[in-house]
Amino acid sequence: MPQTHIRMVTRRPRTRLRVTFADGTVFDEQQASDTFALALRRLGLSRVEQLGIYVRNLPLVGNVKSDGYACQTEIDGKYVCHHMETQRKKRLLDKIAKLLSTPIKVEIIPNV
Repeated sequence: MPQTHIRMVTRRPRTRLRVTFADGTVFDEQQASDTFALALRRLGLSRVEQLGIYVRNLPLVGNVKSDGYACQTEIDGKYVCHHMETQRKKRLLDKIAKLLSTPIKVEIIPNV
């Protein structure tokens, strides 16, 4: 009988985000997507939405829930798309904070 091969998916070790704002406020949830959404909320969802950033053909922050993706978090009546790896979430938060002139520190922390 011939052997069948199942494609092996290699995953990186689990990580989460820690976001620290200049006033000392820290977001450090167990899931990176939760920290990401809370940090965007703190930066101002409407302000972030106005930047026009898209993720996987979806607005990063929008008014409509996608039928095709379950990886959106509803927060304050907006939908935040978080369908990306933690490293990309970090880069995106750094970029958004810079565009909005809001100093933050974004760290990737091992999830133990």
